Formats: sequence, structure tokens, C-alpha cells
Amino acid sequence: MSVHDSERKGSRPPVSTEGLEALLDRWVSDLERGGPWSDKSPESPSAPPNHIVPEQPPLFDEPPPATEHSAPASEPRENVQERAPTTADEVRSARARLRVHGMGVLFPEDGAHVLLAREQGQWVHRGTVAVRGPCALSREEWGRLGVSAASAQGLEFVLAWFGAPFDAASAGPCWGVWSFSGDALVNALARWKRLEPATFEARLGTLGIRVVGESPESPALAVVDATTGQWVQGRQALALLSEDPRLFAALVRAGREKGARLGQVACLVEQSLSLTGEDSPRVFALRWHAELRWGRRGVSRFDALLREEAGAAGGTQRAGLRFASALRSSGHPREAGEVRRIVSSPELDGVSAR
Repeated sequence: MSVHDSERKGSRPPVSTEGLEALLDRWVSDLERGGPWSDKSPESPSAPPNHIVPEQPPLFDEPPPATEHSAPASEPRENVQERAPTTADEVRSARARLRVHGMGVLFPEDGAHVLLAREQGQWVHRGTVAVRGPCALSREEWGRLGVSAASAQGLEFVLAWFGAPFDAASAGPCWGVWSFSGDALVNALARWKRLEPATFEARLGTLGIRVVGESPESPALAVVDATTGQWVQGRQALALLSEDPRLFAALVRAGREKGARLGQVACLVEQSLSLTGEDSPRVFALRWHAELRWGRRGVSRFDALLREEAGAAGGTQRAGLRFASALRSSGHPREAGEVRRIVSSPELDGVSAR
């Protein structure tokens, strides 16, 4: 022990022999010493939590890049040392068991394999678990999330054609069907943790990836920095997930878990404006698409067109085509083409019996 350490330890207040008082004394002492958990990064201001899609500037400005579907994750909000007791040595040991072979990461405990790609110096995984197919949500699961059959059909269409697989990931990191990032990513992970705490711990917690927070409304991401052995939060934690191939692969693998898939969709529908009203699958699909590409302003703009066409024959199609024309004339032909596909798709002609 260095002289400096001895002096710092000598300056602590006496520790009570009672368990609770001792714990409080140590916590207060750590705060007084300005320990690693009390630091905040002044250059990384917090953003309002639980935002999946930010408010956009004028509606048809350039869409935000994939890594900005949400506000940055908030900076550290609590002492995570007590809530995440896994030691740095345990985390290093767990990560060392993961085998990296070229672009692949092998999880030896069950033989799971994640094949990554590298694009512009960033790790990428295009996804292998589609919204439709064997891993799709059932009608009962949609219902438990409070989503009507018509809205579920519209959302599933948009996610299948224009979203991403459940286990997709890219720089930022962005994760899952809606490319969750920042606080939205943390919220989706927190939702999964509430649904399947044991699975969350097995897939991420043992690798030093935690979701902590005093309440479900304000979760924070905490990740062990293997170099320093310290828990970090906010932008530092997100950076570790993006840069370390083992942690990035663990995030990808997490998206394959049923609870994580449910957590992604639950996080999405809880924050969306596209669920209101009793409308057809096509209307819901047009609204979900507007929210995916343009945020809440997009939904408001489409709803205004829909109100103007209300009561007219083919009003939904007319509103959709007008929305597509506005997109094209403002320099966004790709998004305009997507809207026209929704307008003309026979998949949305009625509510599916599935």
C-alpha cells in the first residue's frame, strides 16, 4: 500500500460495527474522496430519458443517421459499485472465455456463434432473427403489450420491410428492430431485464454489462472497463459496447433471446404515438413508417393529411400518396417509394387472422 493510500484511508471517519451503519459510512467516505462513481463528464450533458425518436427539425430535412435515433444515454446517475458486485477479475475471466476467430465470436458455454462484419472501422451485424418467422411475436404477446391486431399487423409490416432484425447492431451502438441507441437502447435492455432477469444476467451481467437505476423510469447502463477494472456509465459504457468485439457480439446475441425481443417491442410501443385510434392495418403502417423515418413530426404531418381526406372514398390511399409526393418533391425519393409500397401492398388489405 502506498503512503498516499495510507493517508487517504487514515482520513476516513470511524466505521461503525453495525452492518448498515458501516455500509453507510463507507459510502459517505467514498463520496467525500471523490471516487470513480461520483464523477460526471461535463462535456457529456444528460438528455431527457425514454426518447426513442427525437423531435426533428423541419419535417423533410435530411433524416438523422442511424446512430442518432435517440438522445445520448444519460451520464452517471448513481453509485453502481454496490448494485453490481461482480469483480473486475471475474469479468475479465468471463470475457476471456469468449473466443474471437477472425470476424467470429464463439460463446463456449453453449456453442453460440456470432459472425460480425467491419465497415468503416466499426463493428456491424446485419441480423439473423427476423421480425417474421419462427421468432415472431404471437397474437397473444402483442395483446399483452396492449397492441391491437390492426396496429400489430401494421407495425410488423414496417419492421419486416423497413426496420431491422432483432439481433441487428451497428456503430453507436444501435441495436434491434428500431435501431435503438442512447437512452432508448438502455430502456430496451432494462425492459428485457424486468422480463427475464436471470437470462439477462447470464447473457450480459456476467460479462460486466448491467442496467442499474433507482426506478424503471431512469435506468442507466454500466459496463466494466477491463483495463481499469472500474465500472463506467453513459457515453463511456456505450463506447465499450461498440469497440470491444466480445461485448458487441454479446449485445448481438442478446437480441436473439425471447425476452429481449419482447423488451424491444414493448419499449417501442410504450413510447410511440402511432397506436392511437381505431384504424386499418394500412393506416397504422403508414403512421409507423412516418415515425420510423421522421419521428413524431412525421406522424403529425401524415395525420393532418389523413384528416383532410377523411370520409372520402380511398381516403387512406390518397393521404398516403400525398405524403409520398411531399417527400419526393422535398428530395427524399427513397422514403417516398417506401410510402407508395405501403399504400399498394395487399398484405395490408385487412386484418390478418393469424
